[in-house]
Parts: sequence; C-alpha cells; structure tokens
Amino acid sequence: MDPVRNPAPTGFPAKILIVDDENHVCELLSLTLTRAGYQVTTCHNGLDALKEIRNLIPDLVISDVNMDEMDGCELLEAIRREPATATLPFIMMTGHTEETPHRKSMNMGAEDYLSKPFSRNDLLTSVTTQLNKRKRLREAESKKYDSLKQSISLSLPHELLTPLTGIIGSVELLREEIDSSSREDKLELVGIIETSAQRLLRLIHKYLTYSQMELLLADSAKAEEFRQHLSICNCGSLIEEIARETAQRFNRSADLQLDVSSDFLRFNAEHLKYILMELLENACKFSKPGSKIQVQTIVSSQIWMLRVTDFGRGMTEQQLEQIDAWRQFERDTYEQQGAGLGLVTVRGLARLYNGRLDLQSEVGTGTTANLHFPQAVQPANV
Repeated sequence: MDPVRNPAPTGFPAKILIVDDENHVCELLSLTLTRAGYQVTTCHNGLDALKEIRNLIPDLVISDVNMDEMDGCELLEAIRREPATATLPFIMMTGHTEETPHRKSMNMGAEDYLSKPFSRNDLLTSVTTQLNKRKRLREAESKKYDSLKQSISLSLPHELLTPLTGIIGSVELLREEIDSSSREDKLELVGIIETSAQRLLRLIHKYLTYSQMELLLADSAKAEEFRQHLSICNCGSLIEEIARETAQRFNRSADLQLDVSSDFLRFNAEHLKYILMELLENACKFSKPGSKIQVQTIVSSQIWMLRVTDFGRGMTEQQLEQIDAWRQFERDTYEQQGAGLGLVTVRGLARLYNGRLDLQSEVGTGTTANLHFPQAVQPANV
C-alpha cells in the first residue's frame, strides 16, 4: 500500500482502532490512515482492543481475524453484546482466501471485509464508506430525536392538561353551585369528571405499558425470562369481551363483526387487552359510523394471527413508515385525542412475543392490522 495523503471527510470526527498481532501491519495501516487525516490507535490482540474500545469508543474498528488470546470474531461478538458499542462499524481483515471466514464475520455483523494483501485505495474506500454510513445514521438519529422532543413538547402537555382542565373546571363549578344547582346539573359535572379522569388514566396506562415494553426489549435476557413465565390465557374469550366493550364505548356495536376462535395461548392478558383496544380504538376513530369493523383470529400449524380491519380514511405509505412514539398524523386537520403511543406500543409488544405487526392501508379505503405470533405462543396444553 502506498501511504499517500487523502484527507478524511471534513467535519466528522474519525477515531479508528487497528487490531493486528503483526507490528508492521499496524504501523503501515496507522501511517496510511494518519496521513489520510484520521486519528489512529493500535492494539495487538483482542483483549487489549476490547479494553481500548470501552475507553475510547472509536468511530471504526479494523481487526485481523487470527490473533492470540481473543481473535477478531470473538472481539466482534464481544462488542456486539455491549449496548455502548453494539452498532460500532467493524471491518475484518484476513489472509485467508477461502470464503468461510468472510461469511462468518459478515454473518456476525462485520460491515466490511478486506483480504490481505489489499491496496491503499481498497482500505481508504472501505473506511470512508463505513464512516459516511455512521455519519448518516447519527444525522438520522439526531433528526429523530429532535422530532421526538418536539412531539413530546406538543403532545404530552396537551394530553395531560385537557382532562385535568375538565376535572378542575367541573370541581370548581360544583363547589360554586353546590347549593343552587339541580341534581341533573351535578350529575352532568360528575360525568365530565369521570370521563376526564378515565382519559387521564388511559394515558398513564399507555405510557407505563410503553415504558415497560421498551425496558424489556432493551434487555434480551429479561425479555426471554418474561416469555418463559407467561401464563395461559383464554385469548378468544378475552378478544370477544374487549371488542364488544370498545365498540360499545364508541357507539359502534352494530358495526362490529367478530370471527374469533377459542384459543388458549401463553400470553399476558393485559398485553392482549392493550393490543386489541388500541387497534379497535383506531378503527372506531378513523372510520365512519355505519361502516364495518372486523375482528378475526386465524390459526395455522405455526402461526396464530389477530386481524382488525376498518373501512375508514386509511393512511399513506409515508405515514405507515413514520409510525413512532408521540407522533400523530393530520392532527391539525382531524380533531382527535391521543399521544401517538398506540401503534408503536402494539408493534413493540408484538416483538416482545417474537411476533410482528403488519399494517396494510389505502387512503379512502381503510386499514388492516395483522398481528402474527409464532410458536413462542402456540396453544398450550390445558
């Protein structure tokens, strides 16, 4: 490799860790990358590299496969297990010509692979590509974070203050007119207080469910422990009960069509209740009274599926892609309540059960939500 100067991308901090048990390889790579404008650190085995990664948190790791004490594959596996370094770009180097080490390292999550001997241009192209990818990911995460902050600042205060305003205002009226108001007026104010309190309670429940779900998904060991201790739930009976209650709350009982089988599954009843209520509330809110709302369960040898279909206003492909916490679409156009936690929590709960949420929607036609759950929640022996 000819270590010719080639400046690194401007404005992007580039700390690169080189790991190789051969001194001359480390020196040559370090010289090449330093002249290209990068900040370079070197280590000669995986164990030292792991300690350096934890202290330095570099922007990129370039590691040989074959090393004493801890090889490149073991190093890659170790950094992928730690949240702080799980997404760290990793380029693997090897002198092997066969495909097996290449395939193994890529399957483990290496972003690129260099076969020795490689040219200076191959090295710099690989490094630049991975650093630019990291930069784009950071920019996307920053935009998402800014959008989240804005959504929370707009949505959460409104959702908390609206029911509290109803409660406080009604209590003040009751206090001022406790002697002069009629029984009917008092009951009306009590009804407003109850409705507002229920709305506030639902928001708190949504937030707690979302938070607990995120904590479990962030810890694979705890998530697996949760799945191992699931109790048996009569899903068919619970679905019918919640579907009828939700439809009645929205005065849509006549629109509800149920095709639900009696399935006993290993499932947290509160989670299933949350999932169905969110999907049905959306179906009721975003479709007109008189249009059908269908709830079905479909069972195959490998999959148990819950399907909720409405024939309402639907969503665009862009809106489907942008579903996230604290985000609501067309709030300025349509008067609606909610903090935007519903679908993102349903999607997360599906992941918690090793399942998935598929949304199919067309503007002006309606939306179908399909929840697929695999063998992890197969019917239990009862």
